[in-house]
Amino acid sequence: MPAIATALSQRHTIIAVITLTEDQTYDDAVYPFLVKRIRRQQNRLIRRIQTITTIYQLAKTADVVYLNGLVLEGVIASKILRRKPTVIKIVGYLIWERARVNGMTQDTIDDFQHKSYNLKWNILKKIQGWYTNLADKIITPSQYLAEIVAQWGINKSQIKIIYNSVHTLPSDNKINQDKQVDCVTVARLVPWKGISELINVVIPNNWSLNIIGDGILKTTLEKQVKPSQTHLVKFLGYIPKEQVIEEIAKAKVFILNSTYEGLPHIVLEAKAAGVPVIATAVGGTPETITDGVNGYLIQAGDNPALTEKNPLLTG
Repeated sequence: MPAIATALSQRHTIIAVITLTEDQTYDDAVYPFLVKRIRRQQNRLIRRIQTITTIYQLAKTADVVYLNGLVLEGVIASKILRRKPTVIKIVGYLIWERARVNGMTQDTIDDFQHKSYNLKWNILKKIQGWYTNLADKIITPSQYLAEIVAQWGINKSQIKIIYNSVHTLPSDNKINQDKQVDCVTVARLVPWKGISELINVVIPNNWSLNIIGDGILKTTLEKQVKPSQTHLVKFLGYIPKEQVIEEIAKAKVFILNSTYEGLPHIVLEAKAAGVPVIATAVGGTPETITDGVNGYLIQAGDNPALTEKNPLLTG
């Protein structure tokens, strides 16, 4: 978000950027706009009220409000209360993700769209469609996600597809450099990212794997790796965004083994780093890869294909 706001500030006046944070010690003086940070770790109701109030106050002189998160609070403050033109960027299906994390369902995102669940989740799905529909314009980073959003009862004329961009590395940092690891993946450690299955593929092949990211499955995944296998599989945890692409460039192959993606920005970063990509053909991922041309696509759950389509490691 700081990169977007900084770029916009070169053409427009940015009144403020509002974000949740767990750390209040950031040096926000480096940005050419006001940054308002709201503490994430507090009572959820109090946090929502504080967020709505902050957005409402700062939106007073704004021509447009852009929501790249805090969407419900932002729509209430900017659209319902302030009547300001409001643009939303949607990069995933938040309600489905919460349902999966909470263990409510194992359904795919496409099945979740059409099935009925208990009262709580049916209401949450309705609310998501309601506040999204209030936006003047909705941005998605893929055709796939645009189609998902349209099924929430959104008029397709409200939806605009804008693919993500990515910074490139200097050529001397790309594929020609000495590689330190066979495979790398970057993902939240959540069920639909397929990290457990990836571990089960790399270890028998004696491939090294760096896992970048954090999440609810971290402890479970660490226990999956036996002490005798820790030299192969390393959990690097959270890495600052500006360093991720450099870590990717240290690997021979980047692997994304998800069962769902809206539009995987990380695939763009891997390609920008000059690292071959193997990814599952789910969600918006096929919009970033032409199989056999600028990467390799496999079907979700096809673990043997992770080996078969790994020419740098098997050839």
